[in-house]
Amino acid sequence: MENWVEIFRNFLMQQGYNFIEDVDLKKLNTMRVGNRGKFYIKVETFDSLMNLMKFMGKVGIPHLFIGEGSNIIFEGNYEGVVIKLGKDFKFIKKEKDALKMGAGLKIASLMKFLIKNSIKGMEFLAGIPGTVGGALICNAGAFGVSMGDIILSISIMDYRGKLVTLDRNDVRFKYREVYIPVPGVVVEVTVKAMTGEKEEIVNKIKENIKYRLEKHPLGLSAGSIFKNPLPHKAGILIDRAGCKGLTIGGAYVSRKHANFILNRGDATGRDVIKLINKIKKIIQEKYSLMLEEEVRIIKEGI
Repeated sequence: MENWVEIFRNFLMQQGYNFIEDVDLKKLNTMRVGNRGKFYIKVETFDSLMNLMKFMGKVGIPHLFIGEGSNIIFEGNYEGVVIKLGKDFKFIKKEKDALKMGAGLKIASLMKFLIKNSIKGMEFLAGIPGTVGGALICNAGAFGVSMGDIILSISIMDYRGKLVTLDRNDVRFKYREVYIPVPGVVVEVTVKAMTGEKEEIVNKIKENIKYRLEKHPLGLSAGSIFKNPLPHKAGILIDRAGCKGLTIGGAYVSRKHANFILNRGDATGRDVIKLINKIKKIIQEKYSLMLEEEVRIIKEGI
């Protein structure tokens, strides 16, 4: 829709939303790449999200929901609206044998709750710099466990502003992917809550965080770039192909873990994407395997 920017701006002002126009995308992702976005909104309440979803559904506003931006690479400008869920979406509560969480809850906050309430089964997420909603959308996993293994149900707010709850059998989980049949945004996740020994839970969380610190490089990154082409490990293939240290512009392949691309501080989104494509070409030529990105690449434009 050609005039959506003015229409959307008027809507936001009339409804009293806090928003930023012409936002710096580098501030919204952990790799710190990208140029400008049309709008950025942090939606704090369910009512404000409901109104926003209904409006976007009617008018056709291009948009993108993000968590902590730890799995996103912006190529350049994004000619749409970037939306983040705020305070009403950061809740966590235990109900019998289930744990209900808002999609905006940080993984670090979840770990603290697990320890305090002696709940086991989610320690594999420890150290992931993201949110519960983000972990669900990419079916995050580690140490042989993934989100799809523990989900009981999820709740979606659709483009009518209605909450739709889906049982785990309604959702299709694949390796680092999830298919949700209802268009909208995930607002709540319910998982199994198993009681455990507090000391064991603390030790497991510490072990997992230590492992990540020892194996993963520090710096500006988006985490693992490629999915593992099972039964192979992407990092091992990239290492054996001699790609460690490979550089384009300000982006380079980590010498500590070859499945990480780091921003030395001046990388652009295009630098990162060019490096991704170069690695894919090298691996395809050497091993006849096509690597698939685990990160989400947001192309220039919409």
